[in-house]
Amino acid sequence: MIFGVIIPVTAIFVVVVGMGILAIADLRWAEVDNWSTAALSVAVLLALVHDEIVAAQWVSAFLCAGAVFACYLELGVRGNMGGGDVKLSPVPALVLGAINPFLAIWGVALGFCLQAAIHVVSRGSNIAADKPLPHVPSMFVATTVTALAGAALFQY
Repeated sequence: MIFGVIIPVTAIFVVVVGMGILAIADLRWAEVDNWSTAALSVAVLLALVHDEIVAAQWVSAFLCAGAVFACYLELGVRGNMGGGDVKLSPVPALVLGAINPFLAIWGVALGFCLQAAIHVVSRGSNIAADKPLPHVPSMFVATTVTALAGAALFQY
């Protein structure tokens, strides 16, 4: 425990591996199945229970997950985001929010910045101009970078 924060190492591992698998699936089939999102959600919750985070971290985690879900839901209602991305969005926010709420904000912002950069590069070079871009790979990279940076930041 550092500064009253327990770093959920198991949950970080589970979310990074799970998001990596879902990123590959999203690239290949351009969709995220409901069962895989549900399985990752349950695995992350069990990992957080295993990591024995404190009550304040649970509150922070669920508030961050709810806020991120609300933002993604608005994008989904407008048609700018797929339903699988909307349902998956609270999962990494839950883990990042358990470490620190600012990490959840950073993770979402980094994911959108990566998605925008990929969009600019792919549209500028006419790579897959008619296909929608999968968002889960950007979420995966953003979650991985943010979780590792956050864990390193709060370790010392």
